[in-house]
Amino acid sequence: LVAPPQFVRPGLLDIVYTGGEPCSGGTPRVTYLHLSCPEVDEQDGEPVFMFEANCTYHLSWVTTYACPVPTPDTNCSVFDVETGTFIDLTPLAARGAVTVVNGTDTYYLSVCSPAPQCKNANSAFAANGTTAACVVDHTGDWTIRGAYDTDLSKTGTGVKQHLGRGSPCLGGGKAAIWQTEINFVCNPQLGFGSPMLTAINNDDDDSTQDDGGCVV
Repeated sequence: LVAPPQFVRPGLLDIVYTGGEPCSGGTPRVTYLHLSCPEVDEQDGEPVFMFEANCTYHLSWVTTYACPVPTPDTNCSVFDVETGTFIDLTPLAARGAVTVVNGTDTYYLSVCSPAPQCKNANSAFAANGTTAACVVDHTGDWTIRGAYDTDLSKTGTGVKQHLGRGSPCLGGGKAAIWQTEINFVCNPQLGFGSPMLTAINNDDDDSTQDDGGCVV
């Protein structure tokens, strides 16, 4: 069995092969393949056997494919310490604002950039042109649901974008502001995919609030 590559440090990855034939004593054989980025003036090589100990085999392989990927020149990426790679959402940002319909409300969301449609919200809370989430209801009233003013963050299963500084709302029975959280989950089969509204927390239960705000 082959496990996904394990990030050790920049320029060094481990691939572990388990479930090998038993050796003396019945212990299944295990193989570690240590992939390392070439040093200066060092060329790509082939896998080289290093040593064996207690039915565990170690091989090394110098290859440029183990070298760290350059930091994307964008504010729409986040580093994943588990894999040693950057998750870059620039392709999503390049698509512009997307629309999510919830009943009679229409949401406009933009990834890592302002949503042009939100300029229609004639509000002092338009966040100086940085509004990335807004909603218009069936009466034509607009509400700012968050501005793009924070970096992306890595979560256990994906990436999160937090949009704060929205219009006032009533959260937990007290004055608060709207906030929006966009959770991105990797699914190669879906391609770009489409956003879905999963929850709106703006009732009088303090347990549903995030830092005293109403959260989408």
